[in-house]
Amino acid sequence: MAILMILIVGIGMVMKLDNFNNNSMNEEVITSVKDFIPSEPMIKVFNGSVANKGSVDVIDLITDNNIQIRSFNHVAGIVKVCEINEREIKVTHTHGGAGLFAESYLNEESDFEFTLLKGPIKKGTKWSNHENSVYEITNTNVMLKILAGTFDTIEVTCRHGDDGAKDYHESKAYYAKGFGIVKTEDEKNVSELIKIDYNLKQLKSAKDVYQLLEQSKKEVKSEPVDEINKIEITIMNMNDLPEGKSFKLKLKNGTNHLIKQNDVYLSFPIKNKDGNGYITNLCKTEATHNKLDILAGEEVILNVFIPIENYINNDLLDIDDPQIEIKGYFDKVKIENRFQRIGDTDFFSDH
Repeated sequence: MAILMILIVGIGMVMKLDNFNNNSMNEEVITSVKDFIPSEPMIKVFNGSVANKGSVDVIDLITDNNIQIRSFNHVAGIVKVCEINEREIKVTHTHGGAGLFAESYLNEESDFEFTLLKGPIKKGTKWSNHENSVYEITNTNVMLKILAGTFDTIEVTCRHGDDGAKDYHESKAYYAKGFGIVKTEDEKNVSELIKIDYNLKQLKSAKDVYQLLEQSKKEVKSEPVDEINKIEITIMNMNDLPEGKSFKLKLKNGTNHLIKQNDVYLSFPIKNKDGNGYITNLCKTEATHNKLDILAGEEVILNVFIPIENYINNDLLDIDDPQIEIKGYFDKVKIENRFQRIGDTDFFSDH
């Protein structure tokens, strides 16, 4: 295939802000490409890929302007160095063959240029990497439910060749804020994130990577995705007060698992200026009166208060349809048991 698709994948920390002023919600924050890169070193395991045998990305070095990814499938490995800024993520150096586990390639001279993502993050943004190839942000509000969790993503579509021509090829990549790519697909293959591991010390050679890939393929089951969908959060009532808005939420654990160390957030989604969907608001308020452990079938009443200065006179915020997020662990606090779900109230009550 003529097109080189290079994946940057990762997971990021969720921002928690107790106080937020309208003036801080500027265009740059909303459209920053940097929101879509990994925020810390990690190992990411995908299913699908070449011959449906999966792949592993090791994100081991991150600076303000660069990121290093060591990517492996069952055939080969490659090191990719990417340059990052507010408006673009692009691969600037690659290395294959021997030396895949050398300490760093961040200072290597640029010998390659391939743009993975370009801003502003809005529907219709386009760029090109090859003649007859066009990359376009085709959706900014795609909710994905995959083995690694539930993600609010943007969709990037690559079209190679003329539509209708024999060599025409189309592929898609889905980016989640703070997580990077979580899924790719084309006419023949689908690859989804299935596992995240932060223990980079376990990898000392390519052999260790392949063992991790085989082990993960055996461990991952489809049940967690179905169980995540059984977590219900409903707004029982909302009150407009002189000081702001107060919400009473009901969280019901409809799964067969113990929910541990969960956090619930409420935010007002940001309307796209072109009217096409919404952007997840990183400035969110954490619910109070939560519990560390919630038994299967148990219900918990939560409270959220958002000060009026956080939303008054801001037409970009949809204050009538709040977005809810929950993250936590099933049964034990282990990375493979981690879950996250984001959506509006209809999303949390639709099974």
